[in-house]
Amino acid sequence: MLLVAAFLQSAYRPYNQAVLNRVELLGLLVALVTQLCSIFYFWIDEHADGSAGTGATDAITGLLFAANLDAALAFALYIWFATRAGLKEAAGKVLRRLRPERGAGAPETEVDGVGAK
Repeated sequence: MLLVAAFLQSAYRPYNQAVLNRVELLGLLVALVTQLCSIFYFWIDEHADGSAGTGATDAITGLLFAANLDAALAFALYIWFATRAGLKEAAGKVLRRLRPERGAGAPETEVDGVGAK
């Protein structure tokens, strides 16, 4: 199912932004690798006699850890930059609303105790 979802994601690219399509595809591929490596754990457990599978299970554990850590960092960085840009835009809108524009309809202000004319 994950393979079909990754293929469809790659073929149709449902998001308007390319980065969203890449993040989605990365998530699907990491989930697929995690699933396949987990199945390999079961295979090693069934076919290993005692400690024969220790090196292989350590390598798979390292691979799974690295793949999932890499994906988690990529997602966190994307969310950080997307949130930061969104916060800057929202703060800019709030500041523009708080600062009255000078010109037609703007209230008169005093400068050095003298009213504007």
